[in-house]
Amino acid sequence: MFDFSFDWRPDFESGIEILDTQHKKLFRICRDMEQMLRVNCMGVTDKQLLDLVCELREFAGYHFYEEEKMMDLCEYPDSDSKSHKEQHAAFLQRIMQINIPELKQSPEKVLRAVQIELQNSVPIHILTEDLKLSAYVIKNHVKTGTPQGEIVKPADECEQIFGRKIGELDV
Repeated sequence: MFDFSFDWRPDFESGIEILDTQHKKLFRICRDMEQMLRVNCMGVTDKQLLDLVCELREFAGYHFYEEEKMMDLCEYPDSDSKSHKEQHAAFLQRIMQINIPELKQSPEKVLRAVQIELQNSVPIHILTEDLKLSAYVIKNHVKTGTPQGEIVKPADECEQIFGRKIGELDV
């Protein structure tokens, strides 16, 4: 198992504010799950468990859609785009397979398995695939003169989408 706590680090910075904002949101969801596991899911309600899984599913779907739209807009090379999108699809499929009745019966067991999956995939995906994509997008802006707003959204628009600005938090 890749031992990783979902604390944001500078090496995750992509140089594209919307991606970093979304990744920080994903890390916050993962930290919420870590907090539930730290107390062995004691006192965690079925609603809290369901809310966590729904938020993870909804957010991952939204984030992947936005990232893939960025790939298409900046004409990311097909070979890189195809692999990246396949990773997204596989990840979404695994998240969608979280068994809610089993989660209710054995929350610690199910959340621990989800945590391990996230620890083993999210940081590596960001540090390889997403940073490769962001380098291409940044280079493409300079090369083509494409206005950044057509490919990436400003942070204040993220605040409108998520309802609050996501920032650095010391926990």
